[in-house]
Amino acid sequence: MNLSEVRDIFISESEELLSSMESFLLILEKDSKNSEGIHSVFRAIHTIKGTSGMFGYEPIEKFTHEVETFLDRIRSGKQNLTKEGIEFLFLACDHIHKLVEMVGDTLILDERNSRKQAELMNLAKKLLADSPASQTDLSSNFDLQGSNDPSSKTTRRSSSSFWQITLIPNLHLFESGMDPFTFLKYLSQSGAVKHLYVYPETIPDWSEFNPEHCYLGFEISYESSSNGEEIHSTLEFLKTGSYLKILPPHCDLESFFENYKTFPGGKEAYLNALEIQKSLTAEEIELLKNGDLISDNVIPSYHSSENEKETGTLKMQTKTLRVDSSKIDTLIGLVGELITQEANLSRKIIDTEDTQLIESSESLYRLVSEIREFALSLRMVPIADLFEKYKRVVRDLSKELKKEVELEIFGGETELDRSVIEKIADPIVHILRNALDHGIETSEERLRKGKSKTGKLQIQASHGTGSILIEIRDDGKGLDADRIRAKAIEKGLVGKDQILSESEIYSLIFQPGFSTAEQITNLSGRGVGMDVVLRNIESLRGSVQVQSVKDQGSSFFIRLPLTLAIIDGFLVKASQTYFIVPMQIVRETVKSEVAFNGSFSSTMNLRGELLPVLHLSGLLSLNSNGHDKENILILEYEDKSFGVIVNELQGEVQSVIRPMSEIFKNVKCFSGTSILGSGEIAFILDVPGLYGLVKEHDLTKTGEIA
Repeated sequence: MNLSEVRDIFISESEELLSSMESFLLILEKDSKNSEGIHSVFRAIHTIKGTSGMFGYEPIEKFTHEVETFLDRIRSGKQNLTKEGIEFLFLACDHIHKLVEMVGDTLILDERNSRKQAELMNLAKKLLADSPASQTDLSSNFDLQGSNDPSSKTTRRSSSSFWQITLIPNLHLFESGMDPFTFLKYLSQSGAVKHLYVYPETIPDWSEFNPEHCYLGFEISYESSSNGEEIHSTLEFLKTGSYLKILPPHCDLESFFENYKTFPGGKEAYLNALEIQKSLTAEEIELLKNGDLISDNVIPSYHSSENEKETGTLKMQTKTLRVDSSKIDTLIGLVGELITQEANLSRKIIDTEDTQLIESSESLYRLVSEIREFALSLRMVPIADLFEKYKRVVRDLSKELKKEVELEIFGGETELDRSVIEKIADPIVHILRNALDHGIETSEERLRKGKSKTGKLQIQASHGTGSILIEIRDDGKGLDADRIRAKAIEKGLVGKDQILSESEIYSLIFQPGFSTAEQITNLSGRGVGMDVVLRNIESLRGSVQVQSVKDQGSSFFIRLPLTLAIIDGFLVKASQTYFIVPMQIVRETVKSEVAFNGSFSSTMNLRGELLPVLHLSGLLSLNSNGHDKENILILEYEDKSFGVIVNELQGEVQSVIRPMSEIFKNVKCFSGTSILGSGEIAFILDVPGLYGLVKEHDLTKTGEIA
């Protein structure tokens, strides 16, 4: 690991902490006495302060120190958290986020950010000076525990009056750009290192000595009034791969005994260090040797309620591993190549008609399928992380518009490909902005209509067949179909005599430059945004539908594929060219009996249902042999069905999606390509694009897909 990787970890973890802080601030805005929220915000700021100090980012450390001072008074109950205080914390969160984005080898503020930081620090000092004190103690960090039963037995407490820290750093710590001395130096800022013992047993023979390895281990007696949070967060970066035990003052002898049994340098070395430091008495050291730790006297012991678990020891059990997302992308790419080669091998084995080889090939196919599913799951993340960020967006916009709006989130545990989440974030923001600006009324207007004064926005996610459905609903005034139609006629988007269904009228809001807003505001009215929403969603092979009821609200339904990398597809052939259709939208296949009369579009009667049909070879101007058999692939999109004429039905395949060249970006029929096992190229059909062609060629006149 080089220094840039360490910096990336700092940035990533800081952003996670700031995101968490923002979520808790939204809770505190409604309940300023929420102790868990106050402690969580304090921990986030404190951790960022500690890590930024260790990496030498002085502007961040200096600013977070002021914020931490303010939060410490709130946390200790010496000061109330007012609306002004919460607003300051939101501004502080935004400012820290900007500073983290500016991080490089060093961090030097420009004039604008330096001025902003000075203003916020002055505001923090003003809040500290002006706010009244509160006598309420929000929580206690340590609980006094004991028993009133004189016959009970308890583990004996130690006489140690200091925090006892045992640290054997990871051998490769220096290679990670870290130095134990930096952490010890930082500890001395908020406490006093009373005794520092260096374990010589960890140093190898000179012939095996590597100057790039970290050999020294430490036994530290540390005096501090800290409740343990600061110590743990300071040493957080040293945890992975290191041996680290942190014992609080006057902890049970059992804690020392556990360390005595597991210390990597040997039991005698550990006891020798404790004896030299006088951390324990001679009698207590003898008890450790004998393992006789039970006392008949009941002595209350202190245990940390938040950070000290299992009598204050910090066990090194890593359950998660941080991996660069680009490595996951590389893995997905390799799995895609594996699928292609497996398909090629299977095709050749089938040609041999060797039964044993075919059975082995089928076993390999099952194994590759499992690897594929597992690899794709690595890139699946809960959509809640994205949804939570919208709470802040709704809060800020509703304040700007002077509206009272509450955002409700459902289905946050639903998982979606990380790359899809990254690309869907902005379209959802556009929809929320329009709902807040155009949809939800002011409190006065809502009360006149008999509604509650607080408007409601809801975001819900759920899984469908091979896809995810995101619904964004508001309880506002709804869309005015007559007004939308009139505006579309005025702009020449539709004819005066053209018959449109309600859903088609609502879909007009996605036309470029379309807007019914009477005034241009900072949020909307320029006709820019909803066309971008549609374009971005369709670029993800997704779709969006709109439903609305006057004075009851509007709903936007966004349907997206679960992943953009590998899909289950249905392989067809038209005029010697291969095409793939996503499997989840294939409804059925039938024999073709449709006459086209020189056109590439027509209609068919399927069991009493009149469906539009496209002739794929004719649509794409492919050379077609008139004697080829023809089949109709019935596809279902936006709850409507239409047919596509092809020559051959090849069956289900696993397809690795490869993007098309930029020169094909305006071609509506294809969303990508895939390489088959035979080495031939197959085009992945863009069903939303095909459906658009169906509507463009007046196939809705009889109402068959309306």
